[in-house]
Parts: sequence; C-alpha cells; structure tokens
Amino acid sequence: HGYRAESRATILIDVRKPLEQLWDGLKKDVARTPIRKAQKQGVRVRQVQYAAEVRQFAELVSAWRRAEGFPPYEAARYELMWIYLRPACVLFLAEYEGEVVGGAGLWHFNRWAHLFTPVQSHAARQRRVYAGDLLCWEMIRWCHERGCTVFDLSGVSLAPASPKEIGIRRFKEKWGGRIVEYPVFTRALKPARWKLASAARHARRTIRAFVQA
Repeated sequence: HGYRAESRATILIDVRKPLEQLWDGLKKDVARTPIRKAQKQGVRVRQVQYAAEVRQFAELVSAWRRAEGFPPYEAARYELMWIYLRPACVLFLAEYEGEVVGGAGLWHFNRWAHLFTPVQSHAARQRRVYAGDLLCWEMIRWCHERGCTVFDLSGVSLAPASPKEIGIRRFKEKWGGRIVEYPVFTRALKPARWKLASAARHARRTIRAFVQA
C-alpha cells in the first residue's frame, strides 16, 4: 500500500527490580566504576525545579549541537515543554565544580519512562568527568523510586555505521537492559522530495562517519 518498513531498536530496562539488583545488573568496569568515579569527582545530579535551570539545559544542548554541526534549538523549545507538559516531562542537570556539564530529559506516562536529549559538554569529556554515567544511574533510581515499570533508553542502531553510533550503543547496552527490535512504517506523500531528502541525510551521515573515522 505504498508504505516502507524499517527496522529499529531500543533498549528497555525493567526498573521494577530491587535497586540492589539493578545495580548488580550494570556492567562493572564500564558502568559501576564510572559512576563511582563521578561520585568521587563530586559530580551532583539534580532535577530541574526553576525556569533558569531550564535555560541552562537549553544552552547546554545548543552548545553541543553547534559543536556537532547542527543548528541550535531555541530555548523556548524546552521552556514550553517544562511549563505545559509537567509532570510528564522531567529534566535533569549534572553539575561539576559549579558548572553544568550534563543533562537529560524523561517523558513518563502510564509507568513507562523514555529518555530524551541526553547531553554532556565537550569540556567534561575532555576532562574525563563521568557526568553522563552518574546522570543515567540517577535517572534509573528516579524511575525505580516512583514506581515506573520500564525505562526506555530511546533507540540504538541495529547496525552501527560510525564510531559515534558504536559508542552510543555501547553506552546504552551497559545498563542491564534488553534490546527490543520494532518496525516503523512510513509513506512518502511526495516521493521525489522524499528521495532527495533521504539522499541528503545519507550523504551527511557518510561525511560525518568519514570525518569521525
């Protein structure tokens, strides 16, 4: 009927398990050790409570997107989400030595939580500050403590084609979840425009993979 099927995948963590079991399910060297290092470094994770903190999150995301070659988002994107979609939309920030170095958001509905826009500053990466690891663990704890059943890490590549995609999959696999594959069906109402846009996306991914390699 003119639809195009595409296989995608995500990683689901069962957060109904006891917290000790969730901790034991983490891969030791690549998850538990970085979490402990972040705690020793003094990294602190907090849930966003004020509009000023939402702007800090938006600035962090925009700075990351500019560094990666993407157009920055407007701060209003997250400010409006935070104002109108609470409590289903929750934002978190990670702080190190008084500086915001990481952040992420959660959608949660009907006891399912979905990760969105995880980000860590380039300065934190260069200084080997393990903010992203502690941030992810604290979100797992948050979901567990609030009675969620599943924490969806929101997508991994079935066949990673670049170092970046490999790194994302490796990071998400270490949290003790299971990979779930699912189909997505799309239908192009304007095939010529669709083919042109698809070719442009493929060219951009190819160029980025070459540059990163």
